[in-house]
Amino acid sequence: MLNSKFELYAIDEEEFQIEYLKKRVNDMEFNIERVNYSTEKFPSNSFNNHTFAGIILSNILHFLDFNQIKEFINNLKSYITNDTVIVIVVHSWKHYTNKKNTSSFKHYFKKNDFYKLFAKSEYEYLYFSETEAVDNDDSNNFVKEWVKQVKIQEGITNPKQIEIAQRSYLNNKRHNSMTLVIKRK
Repeated sequence: MLNSKFELYAIDEEEFQIEYLKKRVNDMEFNIERVNYSTEKFPSNSFNNHTFAGIILSNILHFLDFNQIKEFINNLKSYITNDTVIVIVVHSWKHYTNKKNTSSFKHYFKKNDFYKLFAKSEYEYLYFSETEAVDNDDSNNFVKEWVKQVKIQEGITNPKQIEIAQRSYLNNKRHNSMTLVIKRK
């Protein structure tokens, strides 16, 4: 995408995520003037004059419960047109954190959930996969920093407690996810 001629928007409510992405884009030496970074909530009035040819929802939706996901998807419709491509990556119900009573993840997806959210009469299903992956060092470092930021937001600043939380989260390095690519009809 960075090689494309499109204007890009990177949106995350967490400043840490945006700063991490800025560094990655900068390290790749791409034309970063085309990337707009925002910590605004999306969808929201801040983006009312925009429609998007493509939207990537990567590791976002599983932070919401299913009713919140339905509302999010419904609100997303005002930002897309016919032929908008949407890529979705979420935690599968097979993900190792499922049934661990984690406060961060509120919904683990089954394939049928997508049909409830994206009616086949409105969307063309282009691709679906369910994968199990082992994280690499870069991913592990990112997750460690993410866990640290979450713990700080929760008021936990003791380095030992943060380290224990990081080790606990990374204890099982297999992540089950689902990827869906759809196009609005």
